[in-house]
Amino acid sequence: MSDINNQENRTRNQLYTQLVGEQLSEVAFVQDYLELHFDGPKLTCYVSPMLQVRAETVRHFDDRYRNLLCGYIAQVVYAIDYVESQHLTIIFANGDSIRLNLDPSNPEIVAEIGIFWDADGGMWIFD
Repeated sequence: MSDINNQENRTRNQLYTQLVGEQLSEVAFVQDYLELHFDGPKLTCYVSPMLQVRAETVRHFDDRYRNLLCGYIAQVVYAIDYVESQHLTIIFANGDSIRLNLDPSNPEIVAEIGIFWDADGGMWIFD
């Protein structure tokens, strides 16, 4: 297995350990980005994540986006799906999810895509 695959597996395992079983405790909309707080860990998103609500994808320009995203507050993370340079998906027990596009060719990117702070003060930058 290559070093890149090893790093991707380590990151996936660390994200899983930090997020699964945690509840989304706060959603903060800050000018041109948003923060997702998980009782310790925090994900700052500089690219708006997509919401998967049942069989429907909801994007940030949809009038329902804010209310649907805030509706996940107190929901517990059931699983994560992380593929480097593709996506980070946070999946809740009801099957709904929050998906952050990690594709570096995404035209929405101004600087970095997002920053994840773990409960121990560690930081990962998705760029």
